[in-house]
Order: sequence, then C-alpha cells, then structure tokens
Amino acid sequence: MATLLDGEPKSKTSSLKTNPVLCNGTTGPDDTEFYHFVLEGLSKKQKALHPKYLYDDEGSLLFEDICALDEYYVTRTELAIMEQNIHQMAAAIGPNAIVLEPGSGAGVKIKLLLKNLQSAAAYVPIEISSDALKRSTDILQKDFPSLDIHPVCGDFTSRISLPSDLPPGRRIVYFPGSTIGNLGVSEYVRLLATFAHLAGDDGGLLVGVDLDKDPDILFKAYNDSKGVTAAFILNLLTRINRELGGTFDLSKFDYISVYNEQFHRMEMRVYSKVDQLVHVNGHSFPFSQGEYIFIEQSCKFRIASFSNSLKAHGFRVQNTWMDDKKLFAVLYCVRDGRPATLYDPDDIAKAYMETWSFSDQLFQMLTPNGLLQQPIELRHPFIFYRGHLPGFAYIQNNCMALGQQAFAPKMNDMFERGIDPDVLEPERCHQHSEIPCQWPTAAEVESYLQKCHEEMLAGIIPLIEKEGKEADKMSRWIRGGRVHRLSIEHELMHQETLMYMYMQLDAEHKQPPKDITFDLKPKELTEPRIVTIPEGSIEVGADFDTSLFGWDNEFPSFTTKVPSFQLDRYPVTNGEFYEFVSSGAYDDASHWVEGDWKWKEKADVKHPQSWCFRDGQVFVCTLFGIDIPLVLASTWPVCVTWAEACAYARWKGGHLPSEAEWCHAAYGSPSSDDDRPYPWGSEMPTTEHGNFNWKSWSPMPVGSHPKGSSAWGVEDLIGDGWEWTGTPFDAYDGFEAMDNYPGYSVDFFATDDEVYLEKHYVMKGASFATSSHLIRRSFRNFYQAYYPYMFATFRVAYCN
Repeated sequence: MATLLDGEPKSKTSSLKTNPVLCNGTTGPDDTEFYHFVLEGLSKKQKALHPKYLYDDEGSLLFEDICALDEYYVTRTELAIMEQNIHQMAAAIGPNAIVLEPGSGAGVKIKLLLKNLQSAAAYVPIEISSDALKRSTDILQKDFPSLDIHPVCGDFTSRISLPSDLPPGRRIVYFPGSTIGNLGVSEYVRLLATFAHLAGDDGGLLVGVDLDKDPDILFKAYNDSKGVTAAFILNLLTRINRELGGTFDLSKFDYISVYNEQFHRMEMRVYSKVDQLVHVNGHSFPFSQGEYIFIEQSCKFRIASFSNSLKAHGFRVQNTWMDDKKLFAVLYCVRDGRPATLYDPDDIAKAYMETWSFSDQLFQMLTPNGLLQQPIELRHPFIFYRGHLPGFAYIQNNCMALGQQAFAPKMNDMFERGIDPDVLEPERCHQHSEIPCQWPTAAEVESYLQKCHEEMLAGIIPLIEKEGKEADKMSRWIRGGRVHRLSIEHELMHQETLMYMYMQLDAEHKQPPKDITFDLKPKELTEPRIVTIPEGSIEVGADFDTSLFGWDNEFPSFTTKVPSFQLDRYPVTNGEFYEFVSSGAYDDASHWVEGDWKWKEKADVKHPQSWCFRDGQVFVCTLFGIDIPLVLASTWPVCVTWAEACAYARWKGGHLPSEAEWCHAAYGSPSSDDDRPYPWGSEMPTTEHGNFNWKSWSPMPVGSHPKGSSAWGVEDLIGDGWEWTGTPFDAYDGFEAMDNYPGYSVDFFATDDEVYLEKHYVMKGASFATSSHLIRRSFRNFYQAYYPYMFATFRVAYCN
C-alpha cells in the first residue's frame, strides 16, 4: 500500500474499508454506573468524583475550548513536537504498522501520524463510547478511504481483546495527550500493562507525557483567566443535578487547582464555600465550609522515572522528542521481549488490605488489657505481634527491597523478629529482637502500624519501577512480587498463631464474636477406616521458576519412590485417643521412646493440652473458653503433640507417615498424568473441600468433607488441624536459604545440632484457622515435638 495522503483516494472505488465494530464489554458509562460512582464517591471520607464523567456533550465542548486557551500549553506543544518530528517518528515506527489508539478520536494528531506512516497496515481505534467511535471512524475512513480500520468498543483501562482478522504487521500503540497523567497509580500501572499486551512481543508505543515544570506555569494552565476550566469541572455538578436529581448549588462551590509537590501533580478540586447539605436522589451528603471534592489529577513526569516505569513493563525508550522549553515530550518505545506485566499492584494492595483487615478483627477479640497478656511463656505478649506483623513487612518491602531509610529504627529493631525457644530449655533460642524492659503503649504501636501500612502501599509502584530498572541486581526472593507474597503469608501464618495463643488466654481478656456455633453431629462413616496406598512415585517440593511464591524450605522439587503402605482414612479423633488414655496405655512407657517419656514425666503431662477435666468429666477446649464435653466432640480430630501422636501410633502398631508417604496419599493417583495441586484435583479450595479459612472456629467431625478426598479415598487431609509427619524438618538437597529472611528455615533445621537437633517435624495440610492462600502442595509447616499449643492432628500409617 502506498503512502496515504490526507483526503486523497487511492482507487476508483468509493467503498469504505471500515470493519465491523468489536465490542469489549460495556459500550460506555450508563446512568446506573454514573449513579453508583457518584454515591460511592460522595460517601467517602475524602469525597471524590470520577473524572471520566466530565465528558458529557457540554463537557466535551468545554474541553475543546480549554485546549485552545493561551495558558493551556499541552495540546499545542505536543502538536508542534509532532509536526516538527513526524518524519523521524514515522521512520522509527517503520512500514506496515498496525496503529492502535486507546481513547481514539479524529483529531489533527492521529491524522498527521497516519498521513506520514509508510504503508500502514491497519488502524484500530479503541473507544468506550460506541457513538463517539462511530463518528470518529466515519471521519477517518472518509479522509483515508484505503486504510483498513478495525474499530474496537471498550474501556482501554481494562484488558482489551483485539480483532482476530488483523493483517500482519508490528502493532504500535499511540497514546497522545496527557491522559496518562490523569490516572491513579494502580490505573497507571495497569494501563502500561495493557499497552504491553496490545503491542505484543515485538511492537512499540508512541506516547505523549506532560513533564514536571515550574508550578506557576501549571497553576495558570489549570486555573485559566477566562474560567473555562472552572466551568468544565463544575459542569460535572450540573450533570449530577440534571441526570441524578442532585441539588448542588453552584454558587456555593468554587473550583481551584493546586500543585501537589510531593506527588508532582495538579489536583482539580471543588471546594464548598459554606456548611451545606446536598441531596442526590434521596441520599444526603453534608459539606463543611472548606471541604472539597477531589475531581481529577494530572501527574507531571520526569523522563527518567517514566522510562523506568516503561522498562518494568517490557518497553525500552528508543527516541525522545521535546519542545525547547521542555514542557512536553513524545516518546517512542519498543518492546524488549520481557513479560507484559510483573504483577498487578492493585491486586497486591487489595491482598494487603484484606489481610490487615482480618488481623484487625482478630485483635479486636482482645480486651484492651488483653493486648498486654502473655498466655504462653514461649511466646511474646500479644502487643508484640501487633507491632511485629506490620514491622516485619515494612522492613522486608521498604527497608530491604527498596533500600529506604527506616522512619522508626528503634521500633523496627524491637518488632523485627519474635521468639521460638526450645520447649525443654527455653534459655536456648535462635537470634531474635532484643526484648525490651517495657513494651510501647498500645497507641504508640497503633501509630507505628499505620505508618508501616502507609509506607508499604506507597512503595508498591516504586518497587515495580526499581525492578524494571535493576531486576538483574535484585534478589530472586524479592522479584516478581515475591516479597509482597512473603509479607502477606507471614501475616496469615501469624493470624493462626494468635488464635492458639488466644485459646490459652483467660476468659476475662477475651471479646469473642457473637453467635458461636459448633458442629457436633457425627457423620456416617461407611468406608473402611484404613486405606491401602499402592507403591508409586511422588513429586515433593516445588520448582522455584514455575512458582509464584514458596518459602525456601519448599525448594527444589524432587521425585521419590514410596513403597506401598496403609493409612487411616481419617485423622485420629478425640474418642479414639480417649481409649488410649483411659486404657492406661498413655501412661505406659513402652509406647514412648525414651526422650519423649522423659518429657512427659518431667512436664507431668497426663492428657492432651486440648483437653481439660472437671468433676470427673473430660472436656475438649475451644477458642472462646466454651468447653465441649468429650462425648459430644468425640468425632472431632484430636489435637496433640508430636510425641503423643507417636506414642498412639506405636500403641496401634503403626507409625506417623513420612512426609513422602503423606504427599503420596494426598496427591498421588493411579494415573501418572494426574498431577494434582490439591488432594481432590485441580479445583481451587472451597468450603466443600475441608474445614479451613475460618469456616468454623473449631474442628469438625471427621468425614465432614468427602469432596476433599484424595484419589485413594483418604479424607480430611486439608483442614481441622495440621497433620504431624514422622519426618524431621530439614533441607531438601539443593536448598538455598532466602537472602532476605535467611533464618526462617535454617534456624530450625534438624542439622542445626547446636540448638534444635531433630526437634522440629514437618506438618502438612492445614487447620481450621489456616488461610486458603496457604494451601498448596509444597507448603511445609513445622513445630517442636513437645510444643502443645498449635492446632495439630495426625493419622496412623502402617507397613504392608
């Protein structure tokens, strides 16, 4: 195809080449969406309205007037850059390009680009409004009748599906103007990921960016002397009045745009002049004098930082064109073959906030004085964990990964790491934070927590940018979002720790939730109680490069052969363990190895820690001090120490399954092609598969979740309690410690004979207090053999 000349037909035919419109979801914001966003925005503590609703018919005309203002340099400066450098831009893009324009129009700039490209293969306008898309497409097709146009109707801030009939050619995303600066940080990063997706592995990006500059220039541009920008912004209130029954009195509101130096952006705000009450379709919204609605932002960029953001999404800046005053820049970038996105910052932020919110709920179950209690001597008081959870994550993300200077170094030192001393010799302990003579006040800890959370959220985008620039220099344990997942999983694990501490707390310090119920109805168990697991090979561990995240002790993966054995179909119950105790076998040394018996005698252990005796009756303890008679909870899995589980297994003529045996029983299958991520298959964990993720505040009767069965018919593998194995916690061959948390596993491996020689054992599965995010095939929990407080169950294996 020859070079296209503006308005000059290339053939005698008058037919136009516009293809059918491809729709991606919504065809534009409707009244329902507008209404929802307005109510949501005005209900926030900082009132805000979404700027996309500025562009009704009147708003669009006003924006065109803004672009023509003397003070508003953006449009004319970018156009001048395009006109002066268009031949260089066309040469950089090359022939046979497919131009994709998110937020398309029929303006001078796209016409200028199309006119000068050599043999453009196609043009793909992407616009959320179907009417606007049709108008602009019709205009461009008349101006460029030979151009192959494939209109796509959709929101370019979301992932876009391209037409399947596009011709061959390099895809070039064209995004002029300063729209990219109007987006929030998460929208901005997602948009760059969308650009990478649209461009493909070998495409490019031609993008306009408004540069950071003298705030006086910016103030005049966004507070023009004719008041056009004010009319444009205030028109949104008029639209709310017209379309949603609003009662905004525009004479009682003022528009002003201010420069936020911290974030290098102009912020468009509408201030209330007086105390007033505004109504929108029956909903009331009070305004105080001086309170403002945040309408829109316009970020101003520095070339270096913007280039880093592009690099993080697989783009390399090849050409940069600027005006003489360096007000604006147009960049041409090429894809460098890297993945289109590292991870979604919105997803990470959401995961953090959900995790923090649930931690808040758990801490709210303590009375104010309860925060200072230390119900387990081998652990710190609760107030330490209130500071440890945010402090650990902040240190990992901001201090270590980003290299930022700590805002509260003394608090960091205090809360960095807790204690897990030897049960028998508590004075022997791994390296940990120095224990203070007096803990900070609750208010001081809350202030520290809030600041940590703020800094962590603010650091998500900078870490993406740093990775884009310095990925080769960064630890593999940090890259690709791993440091975020480490922080989140660390907190999720501690949520469970908090609950077994809570279980030991005196009732006077507890504020339990309302309407606590327990499942005490035994399930009908018709299958044989013992399952034969045939010989087979099983993959244990995980492969680092194909895993989103894993703790260092989960790597690397390896395959091991497991001889045939038998295994209890269900975990051992309270009722079954009571037979062991009541028969006298629990107090018979012949069922215990020598070291375990010495512990039992020295600690005067008469029964599991999870039981209590009153008036000659046995009760099963629960979190909230509600003790259940054992006869009612007899079918719940029993919670015991590793030593107690081993003694019971010997009494039954069996043994605790090894880690490999447990994995084979859980994830193995008669079919060698059935590589199961979960015992039941590949379906993500749900409440039908087991009692985890706080489905219940206690264990449930065995056999409650038959849909969670493994291929061999072994049930209740995930949930109720972590299952003991007979395998000492140690490194796999090829283990590499995390360089950002080297003591996580190494401090507790069996090879550390100075402190913990074979004192920790591998546990698999999950408990009722385990988050579903921790449920994965390779996850290894571990505890000391004599530690009695965690939610730990077991089942017995037998040799064939």
